[in-house]
Amino acid sequence: MGRCTCLWTGAAVAAVFLAGCLEPNTGLSTPVRARITQAELDAGAYNIPELVRFGRALNLFQFGLEDGYGNGRNGATPPNYSRLDGPDSISCNSCHATGDIVMGWGVNAANLLVEMDDPLAPTVAGSNERNTIMVQGAVWLELLSKEMSFELRALRAEALAAAQAAGQAQRIDLTTKGVSFGALIARPDGSVDASMLEGCDSDLRIRPFHAKGHAPTMRVFARGALARHLGIQSTDLLLKLDATRDPAIWDDDQDGVVNELNEAELTAMTLHMVGLPAPV
Repeated sequence: MGRCTCLWTGAAVAAVFLAGCLEPNTGLSTPVRARITQAELDAGAYNIPELVRFGRALNLFQFGLEDGYGNGRNGATPPNYSRLDGPDSISCNSCHATGDIVMGWGVNAANLLVEMDDPLAPTVAGSNERNTIMVQGAVWLELLSKEMSFELRALRAEALAAAQAAGQAQRIDLTTKGVSFGALIARPDGSVDASMLEGCDSDLRIRPFHAKGHAPTMRVFARGALARHLGIQSTDLLLKLDATRDPAIWDDDQDGVVNELNEAELTAMTLHMVGLPAPV
């Protein structure tokens, strides 16, 4: 449940949830979105403060159809707005702006359903309702998870070295920052038995974002949120889907728009988010 929905009746929760974030219109967004390119970043055309300001503008920007908002999958007409599985908003900040805080958390109306009991006709009671996260200060979760990942991998390396030196398998408990992630067995041949791990994958990378820990960084989180909630497919996401295709001309979401958000723009959005202070 979100922050206050536990005190509400199921009908009230459903009514507020379905209200959602700001819905799109079918006209052009205003003003026209300014663009930057990766080539400009590589050439040093912008400094960090300039990129942060540009990223802030993108996080507040209300995307329109000409920007690639929405999708045209299954023969649908963009924006193909869907409160249940997206696209369901028009800007990042429209779901992260409680109390007029830029990229804060969202009100209950911005809650979303994950692990839906029925994708076609989900219910609030039978699904996992989540409040939009507080973006301000979220970078500390990313940095902490990176430290934990490094420490877990150091323990694995220690166990492998001990196994090779002893010529027999070595078991090691994996605990970092006071949190146990189970154990693993290192073998002399360099292989590892990770069947006893708990709470992390075999790569020992801690992923702090999403209910199930799917995203390790705010950049990865952002590219996924852009695609689901806005229908904006970044170059990063398209390369992840198929690195053999040219993302500059690939219209994967079939909305008639390509190059919806390039690497430089995602970098700027991420820089703005990671620079936000922790809430007080």
